[in-house]
Amino acid sequence: AFPDRTFLVLGEHSYTYAQARAEANWLARGLQTNFDLRPGDKVGICARNSPQWVISFMAVQLCGGVAVLLNSWWTADELAYGLKDSGAKLLLCDGEREALAQPFCAANGVKQLCIRHRFEESADYRALIDAFRGQPTLPSHRSADDEATILYTSGSTGYPKGVLSTHRGVISALYSWALMARAIGALMTELPQFKDGQEVILLPVPLFHVTGCHASMLGCFGTGRKLVMMDKWDAEDALGLIQSHGVTHFLGVPTQSFEILRHPRRTP
Repeated sequence: AFPDRTFLVLGEHSYTYAQARAEANWLARGLQTNFDLRPGDKVGICARNSPQWVISFMAVQLCGGVAVLLNSWWTADELAYGLKDSGAKLLLCDGEREALAQPFCAANGVKQLCIRHRFEESADYRALIDAFRGQPTLPSHRSADDEATILYTSGSTGYPKGVLSTHRGVISALYSWALMARAIGALMTELPQFKDGQEVILLPVPLFHVTGCHASMLGCFGTGRKLVMMDKWDAEDALGLIQSHGVTHFLGVPTQSFEILRHPRRTP
């Protein structure tokens, strides 16, 4: 619907919707061919926020896989627990998590693909994309009630529990939020004007959380929003991104809102 709009932004790097969609398709082709990924397979994603995280999520869905969103703050033992509990056959991760997970993956036959280091995508990720560049779009053979995602609870009262969602469940949540926003908009006497006609949402929370993945990232697909990403919270950095990108939406926790409102360099 909006291929030329900017979709993903992290620092100086950005992707349009068309670029992200194409790269996700080529990555999906690579995951099918090089890692034998098949519909229904569980794939762990564990990394800091980045465009590669989002593209990896899209690629897993294009393959018909189940995206297992693993807490990137977990220790090595906790990460091993999540991989074992979910039955993941592949882990897409950044360099920090690759090192943490390597002993478990090596001992249990879980394959790994490093998608990014802290400040740049990994060479292995780019090589896989380039190897399948130009391949046609993957056909979809999934139904609404097939499994789509597994997100984990915090584990504050015991072991974290994997929460399984279907495609129907995820999309129903997205539509309910969209309808709520439309109802609120209908009550407003003056609607906001967006810079360049595009809504812009700041992502200050991790993508492994439902607020980051569903409410923020997946919500962009129906609205054409620009997703301005942070891979580490800093209130002053957030203020700079809000100003430079004309951010119109912010979904975080109350502490983050409070830090922005009370920051000494914030102007009224």
